[in-house]
Amino acid sequence: MSAMLDGLYGAIQTFGNLVAGMDHLDEFMLKFFPFVLLLELSFYLMIVLGVLKNAVMHTHPADDPVYFPRVSCGLLCYAEGKVVQLSIRSLVEQIYPGHIEILVVIDGAIQNHETTEAVMEMKDYVAQHANRSLVIVPKRQRGGRVSSLNTILELNSSEIVMALDGDTSFDNIMVRAAVRHFHDPNVVAVAGNLRVRNAKASIIAGLQAIEYMLAIHLSKIALSEFNVVNNV
Repeated sequence: MSAMLDGLYGAIQTFGNLVAGMDHLDEFMLKFFPFVLLLELSFYLMIVLGVLKNAVMHTHPADDPVYFPRVSCGLLCYAEGKVVQLSIRSLVEQIYPGHIEILVVIDGAIQNHETTEAVMEMKDYVAQHANRSLVIVPKRQRGGRVSSLNTILELNSSEIVMALDGDTSFDNIMVRAAVRHFHDPNVVAVAGNLRVRNAKASIIAGLQAIEYMLAIHLSKIALSEFNVVNNV
């Protein structure tokens, strides 16, 4: 951690020295802006070309292969409270004939008692549906997102594993749409589209929805055409 902070401090100091060595801000902008313009325009040009290629090459939906393996949907939870129930419900109601294991990992379950109770309340609901199972893993101490991901990878019992956020709901064809790509043995990972649930709630939420569309949706469509999808 200290090494990272030292590196960040060094970068800020270098940037400050660069600005301080110039008499005027306009001089700095003239020297710095061309590099930003070159990098940004190249990236956006790549996105535009990728989206156009996708529109031309994928005008007709591909056939849906008969491929329904067991899927583990790992929900990463921390302090979602009752909201996590909507996430679990949207996974239970997937239009998918195969088995879906909903693996809920609650990070810091001691201090997040409300989230733990909300997940427990869904056990009977999940049990009423065929080919659906709910596994609850309350981690007493907070270990962070990476720790929760490792827990999902260790405990899952499926051919395909999905890492999902506990405050996210899903279209009812999400699992089917994602799994179908793995029918091709050359596919090792699939990234989905993310949209803002309450986009109409406020101007800020609406702007965030636009940002998600540009930075996530369109960029993933475009970059996938060049086999360089960035997924964090």
